[in-house]
Amino acid sequence: MMVIHVIRIAVASDDGRYVNRHFADADAFIVFERIDNEIKFSEIRKLDGGKIEKHDDRWRRVLDLIDDCEIVICRRIGEKPLEEAKRRGVIVFESDDGIAAAILKSLTELNISCRV
Repeated sequence: MMVIHVIRIAVASDDGRYVNRHFADADAFIVFERIDNEIKFSEIRKLDGGKIEKHDDRWRRVLDLIDDCEIVICRRIGEKPLEEAKRRGVIVFESDDGIAAAILKSLTELNISCRV
């Protein structure tokens, strides 16, 4: 029996075309899945309503939102959330490219084959 490993990639974008949101400021992430070397759109995950005053609380909530994603691509990420992401086993890439190019570049850097 063949085991298929799914890799989930969360992208911080507010327009669906470019990686254009800072990690902690993103209200939503577009989640893609790599299955059998192909990248497919999975879902859009939004932070639930409610203002979060403390910056640390905000980025922790973002990490909880995408806790099953192995890779996160955002425009920028601060030092504390980057450290926590690494501690949780999440690989973070900073980019301001188009989403498809950013996904391809990140997977290439990890030596993971894919077709976008």
